[in-house]
Amino acid sequence: MSKIVFIQEGMRDRYGILCLYTYLKKHNHESEVFISDIEDDIVGSVLNSNPDIIGFSTMTTEFKNHQSIAEQIKKRRKDIPVIVGGSHPTFYPEIINDPNIDIVCINEGEYALVELLNIIGKYGDLGQAINIKNLWVKYSNKVYKNEMGDLINDLDDVSPKDRDIYCKRYEELRCRPTKTIYVGRGCPFNCTYCFNHALKKMIKGKGSMIRLRSINNVFNEINILKEKYGLQWVQFNDDTFNFRREWLNEFLERYPNEIGIPFFCNVRADFLDEDLVVKLKRAGVVRVNFGVEHGSYEIRKKLLKRNITDEQLIRAGELFRKYKIRVFASNIMGLPGETIDDAMKTIEINRKIKPEFPGITLLQPFPKTDIYEYAKARGVLSDDFSFDQLTGCTSVYTNKVSKSPINQKNIMILMNIQKLSYYLIHYPFLTFLIKGVLVKLPLTNFYERLYLFPLYLIQIKYENSFKRKVAIIKRLFSLT
Repeated sequence: MSKIVFIQEGMRDRYGILCLYTYLKKHNHESEVFISDIEDDIVGSVLNSNPDIIGFSTMTTEFKNHQSIAEQIKKRRKDIPVIVGGSHPTFYPEIINDPNIDIVCINEGEYALVELLNIIGKYGDLGQAINIKNLWVKYSNKVYKNEMGDLINDLDDVSPKDRDIYCKRYEELRCRPTKTIYVGRGCPFNCTYCFNHALKKMIKGKGSMIRLRSINNVFNEINILKEKYGLQWVQFNDDTFNFRREWLNEFLERYPNEIGIPFFCNVRADFLDEDLVVKLKRAGVVRVNFGVEHGSYEIRKKLLKRNITDEQLIRAGELFRKYKIRVFASNIMGLPGETIDDAMKTIEINRKIKPEFPGITLLQPFPKTDIYEYAKARGVLSDDFSFDQLTGCTSVYTNKVSKSPINQKNIMILMNIQKLSYYLIHYPFLTFLIKGVLVKLPLTNFYERLYLFPLYLIQIKYENSFKRKVAIIKRLFSLT
């Protein structure tokens, strides 16, 4: 038996770590997780847990901080291997050249990590691990770059069974009434701001991009969460919950009788009709989120590769309002070449859709995405641009004010429109004041709080715990 300690950012249970924890536990390995921005001494906490290997689950916006933690760990314990996995290492495995990183995991890690921990437990070093698929391994001053293995076809085999890895250590996560679940992996679409189109190229010939868990397996996980942690709401976080209609029809038919807990989900407007909305309502959906992305159909179709019409978006809003289902929308602002008039089209279409919260975030051109290449070609990324400058799409989890890395003359105004978007959409009579005066003022950090204020009010409204209500308010005022 070997032990891995995971390090992550943000007070949330990450589904990727949950799947790894479940699969490792099944194969008699031990796991712990530490949240770096919560622990008083992250390095001390990790080392005191006596790991055989330390793993980072890292996204692009987190990598710089994780590099720093890895460096501190290696200064104290050079003998403990460090493995880095997640979206950023998948697309930039060259980070193996960092002197404090020993292994990079590309794409799915369950099979590779079990094999790696078996070897560490048996041999005590990485010498026998240099040929494991999905891993780049540094050993004896040489990097072994192994090919990607086949995708995991049976997701039931790696799906989480409990949340003890988080809930035993972090009371806030144990007590949260809403927990996130994924019913599958993969996305069939090619949105230019997302990594899926690049991932499709990487996994070609390795298996099906879209894989779903069995309905029984999903229901089993939910029932465990109900029994162990008092689950009250489920958030299905798959990109497109309504993609596989046959699977979904059976799921929605069985859900009320076998589960009966209210749920949230993400849908695509062009995969909706009234029959499905009725089924969602009967099953217990209380809120949906769907991508609008931009108010200009031309920008949506050509730049973002979101071929969804205005009529489909507006009709989706009408249907959800008709059946009293709450709506959150997703939009992007700060695109290369975007004008103020373009941005106002996003405001205008959201006025017609009428979402409870019209989430509008700033474009973050992540590595290997088409929108990143487009931004580079247009010359709107500075010569010294690095991925360290990306702040993430929202500050809800990071507690950092989201900024745009796009270098164009109107970018401050676009950032301010984004941060004042809720008020422009819900209170059109303020348009002259906001568009004519407020967006021109250098108050972006203050406006970030204004952006989050209505979102946090919504969270407080539906939060039963007074302690959680206070925690939400504290997050708003702790932005940096």
